Amino acid sequence: MILLWANLPFTSKVCYQNKFKSCDDTLVNEYRIINKKLSIALGSLLMLKQATRTNCRTRFRSATWLLAMIAWFVVGCDQGPTLGDGNSATPKTKREATASPIVTAARSQIGKTLSYYPTYVGLAYPNGDLPIETGVCTDVVIRALRDACKIDLRKLLHEDMKTAFSAYPNIWGLKKPDPNIDHRRVPNLKTYFKRRGCSLVVTRKAKDYLPGDLVICTVGRNLAHIMIVSDKKTPTGVPFVIHNIGSGAQEENRLFDFPITGHFRIKK
Repeated sequence: MILLWANLPFTSKVCYQNKFKSCDDTLVNEYRIINKKLSIALGSLLMLKQATRTNCRTRFRSATWLLAMIAWFVVGCDQGPTLGDGNSATPKTKREATASPIVTAARSQIGKTLSYYPTYVGLAYPNGDLPIETGVCTDVVIRALRDACKIDLRKLLHEDMKTAFSAYPNIWGLKKPDPNIDHRRVPNLKTYFKRRGCSLVVTRKAKDYLPGDLVICTVGRNLAHIMIVSDKKTPTGVPFVIHNIGSGAQEENRLFDFPITGHFRIKK
């Protein structure tokens, strides 16, 4: 133990300068703490040696104090970062720990998608899309799933509509699927997510909505709207949403602004 105590400052220095160059300040501080605790343990041993020359009561007190210090040292050593292969683990923030690829992909559209464009547009199939500068609420979702999960929601929806067209809303008077517009209509996405078992219970509890969840609501009298739940929250814990409700892709505190009619979680 004396040898280890004597060499520990050198070990910490080597770790910091050479072997563990990827170590952060947390690792260096941990070595300093261990060094301090070993110093205390050494002092305890010297006290115990001195106690052997005194009476039994003093011996007992010294031994008890020594055991307490050793226990404190052992427990304390278990609380530091794990070195593993020499790379220390950097503590993650709460947002990083719950990061969703879907949220990241949706957030990347902010500042790029600047307008709302609901007009019918002929698109190449598959992989066709409007220019990133424009779109509607469904385009935010389609782009996020494509970039984050490699899910071509447009193609999946079209193929499902070809086999079960009658299961989808007959709002627009179509006789067959139209791959140019079907995926940009919220009622169609809602039906598809239900058919794929992605539905969750709709509540007014903020904790039920996780980053990357999809929420469908009714805006105005009867306009269906879809949003992506963000990992950003208000001080009271209500998640923000990422959506395009008219002014391009935005991240806003609007989860409970409108009546929620659908809550979905994509199964990767």
